[in-house]
Amino acid sequence: MISLILSFAVLLIGFAVYGRVTEKIFAPDDRGTPAIAINVGIIIKNIILVSITLMLIFVAHTWRNNTMMAYVEHHIYDGTGN
Repeated sequence: MISLILSFAVLLIGFAVYGRVTEKIFAPDDRGTPAIAINVGIIIKNIILVSITLMLIFVAHTWRNNTMMAYVEHHIYDGTGN
């Protein structure tokens, strides 16, 4: 149990020291991140929207054709002709 507590203590101390050291070495500046500077979120949302729309159109068209074909096969090929 003592080794578990010591391990957590070393982990937390290492985390704090590592954060301070990397902040001094790499010194953050005021530049915007690429995600903010190049806003592609709208483009991605539009691509997803168009993809979903095209899939729905394809599914609806396929379902309609299959339903019509089943109707035709049932009424024409069953021998009644009605």
